[in-house]
Amino acid sequence: MVRPGIPAVLLVLGLIEARGADDALLQLLAQGAAARREEIESLLKARGGDPCSTLSGYALVRDATARERAVRGLGEIGCRDVEHYRPYFSDADAWVADALLDSLARNRVGEAVPYAIDRLSDRRRLVSDAGSWTLSEAAHGSLRTLTAQPIPPPRVGRSADPAAAWRAWYDAHRDRPPASWIASGLESVRLALAGDDAERRLEALETAAAVGEPAETLLQEALRRAPSDLVVTLSCDPDEPPRVGDQVACTLMVRNVSRRRVALAAGEIATVVSPWAPEPGPAPASPPRRGSAAPPSRTKETKAKTGAAPPAVARPLDARRLRGHFVDLGPGDSLRRTLSVGPVQTAGRYEVNTRLVDLQSGPRKEDFASSDAPPIEASVILRFEQ
Repeated sequence: MVRPGIPAVLLVLGLIEARGADDALLQLLAQGAAARREEIESLLKARGGDPCSTLSGYALVRDATARERAVRGLGEIGCRDVEHYRPYFSDADAWVADALLDSLARNRVGEAVPYAIDRLSDRRRLVSDAGSWTLSEAAHGSLRTLTAQPIPPPRVGRSADPAAAWRAWYDAHRDRPPASWIASGLESVRLALAGDDAERRLEALETAAAVGEPAETLLQEALRRAPSDLVVTLSCDPDEPPRVGDQVACTLMVRNVSRRRVALAAGEIATVVSPWAPEPGPAPASPPRRGSAAPPSRTKETKAKTGAAPPAVARPLDARRLRGHFVDLGPGDSLRRTLSVGPVQTAGRYEVNTRLVDLQSGPRKEDFASSDAPPIEASVILRFEQ
């Protein structure tokens, strides 16, 4: 029997904690990221009932890791009713909030827009193996996924209230269905990409990537380029001939030589260094005089291979992996990336093949195979001395 005056939530909390030792699902959720989706779904199936309601019921457990994993589980199994997430809305843990923003956006729970807007002022930073971000940044990404609106992210000095622009938009559109939000947002994205404003174009690209599948065709078109749009060069200029144990600083430069803006989803630099073997050519008409033949240059700058034009139908984009990697080059603009070459095992000439990984097509930085878009690559011959 419960004494008068004790809140019902405390009773529920006590019941959950009391069964904790016998609750296999709670123990699994407490493992956090180590708890695999398949294992969670198996336990939910064995327990019976509505799995979304089951995970919603763990909002009161004391273990923050378990609460976070329960919220991510809601997202993974496709729970779309905001009421299943609402018990977690008052949770003060940063990782739970991050899980909410991700799961609500993943399942396009439009009723969660006010929750995401309220998180725009939360500057707490989260760090994991996947990188570092603030809750404010996560909230902004979720809002873009939910609404497709290319509203610029809150920045210091731009507005006293980082959420002002989003609140104004929501007040004007809250009574419209989420599908109309997406439609109007994608039209705004389309118009921005058709213009020459670099900042607006970048915001439009980031928004399209956040929206995902509804914006895939639009994003594919925005990233399309012709083989002649870019000139890529690789240059290495050591102060003196490098030795086998040295590292040589090189620069990969990507220049837009077209008359339009060119957008890229630029990833890491991938480099392959291999012994250089010159291709056999025709025998010279007469042997050169002794001492007259100059040795090959120890550095050489080359243009990239042109490659074939993109096919009419491009492969599906993994839009989420493009976020934060967009570069928008105006006519004549260049992107520079530095890299180091060496050390090598033995003296001799080496061919250095370098590619700027194109995230819209190259699945791995080691992938040097042909892709849907012309490769962004160049090579140089470099001689190392003993």
